[in-house]
Amino acid sequence: MQALLDYPHHLYGYLWLKRSIASMRVHRHEELECNLVTSGEGTYLIQGRRVNLVPGSVLWLFPEQNHLLLDGSSDFQMWVLVVHPTYVRQLCEHAGPTVLTKRNPAGHFLRFLPKASLQPLLSFCHELTGLEQEPARYKAGLGYLLLSIWSAYEKGSAIPIKSTIHPAIEEVAGRIHSGEGRDDLETLAKHVRMTPATISRLFKQQTGLSVTAFRNRCRMERFLTLYGDGTRYTLLDAALEAGFGSYPQFYRVFTQLAGKTPAMFQKEGTL
Repeated sequence: MQALLDYPHHLYGYLWLKRSIASMRVHRHEELECNLVTSGEGTYLIQGRRVNLVPGSVLWLFPEQNHLLLDGSSDFQMWVLVVHPTYVRQLCEHAGPTVLTKRNPAGHFLRFLPKASLQPLLSFCHELTGLEQEPARYKAGLGYLLLSIWSAYEKGSAIPIKSTIHPAIEEVAGRIHSGEGRDDLETLAKHVRMTPATISRLFKQQTGLSVTAFRNRCRMERFLTLYGDGTRYTLLDAALEAGFGSYPQFYRVFTQLAGKTPAMFQKEGTL
């Protein structure tokens, strides 16, 4: 069994507005997750499939599904709702949608909501974020939001998912993400018994990112984890430990992905 996410568990779940994709990683967790895209475009890798997100997209992610947000436009943002499995079962015990209690149901769960269905949900999301200090109301709100999104989702338009990721590309992505061992193109190609040119072409074709761009995102993620609140590592030490070859390289990648310099990040303490 994988771990629960890090949030106050007496709240039975959590809701937040995600504006940055820099810290996303290949992961799965015990909670049911729902993504509600409000603006921009993004790309997920889910169980070996590439999924494109647009404003109005609703995507459900289940406990046994590995997922990674590969890429996103500069204006990409989405509400992320995660609900504790025990609470999901309580909500769906009688007349609720039992599929939400499954760990890895067949098929995919991505649909598009028209503006008339989307706006009330977004308004409630904003309202709910102000109730964290009232656990009873917050828990009730999470349950109401979960069932409301599902009700709107059932009436939404299906979005086809056709892009399947080659197993070798999925393995390459996993090895780059892990940060263990060499992640240069030649070494990766040898590991999956393909030529560097083939890996480079397929990776870009199937994920929408070059190997270099994906590697930079993974290093950025590791940097953010290592640096934390800045008490354990300096910017330089965290950058080198994360896999960047030099501070200038780190500076360039960080500024490109975060939209601010490392010094600005250090001063503000947030992306």
